Amino acid sequence: MPRRPSITVQAQHHWVYEAHLNEEARALAESLNLNLPQGSPGGLESSLLYPLRRLIVTGQDTLGNMQLLFGVTTVPDLHAEAREIVLVDSAAHMNVPSAPIAGSLDDGCPYWAPRPASPEEEDEIRRHSEFSRNYAAMLPWASGALNERPKAGKGDGNTRRRAS
Repeated sequence: MPRRPSITVQAQHHWVYEAHLNEEARALAESLNLNLPQGSPGGLESSLLYPLRRLIVTGQDTLGNMQLLFGVTTVPDLHAEAREIVLVDSAAHMNVPSAPIAGSLDDGCPYWAPRPASPEEEDEIRRHSEFSRNYAAMLPWASGALNERPKAGKGDGNTRRRAS
């Protein structure tokens, strides 16, 4: 017996080959300024991340809307990862794409209004922010910008003795 395709494969197939045939899906896509791939599997529009991110950034990532566009109520791993990226951007008050590809995915987005983070997502955002702060604090040392010590001189506060 052949194995059933994964949820992600099912969602991809529905998005590319079936969503454009559903009047409600077309109306949703139009309201979010999404280009439906209409059976063409190439290009940015055929990527699942394109409609999924648009649903997330507009706060429209509901089970019903995902069912319309993907034929399934969720694409668990992809949805969680994309939502985390958007929420981290929102927490940083960036409301801008976090990566160059996101800029292309967000082209033409009518508005930015992701749903509020759940308590679990808030914890993840805090962990991400703490990691980012620690990483940023380490960057000057890692890049070598702080490898040079100031030269000893009068009134520079450097009290180390130089080896003779």
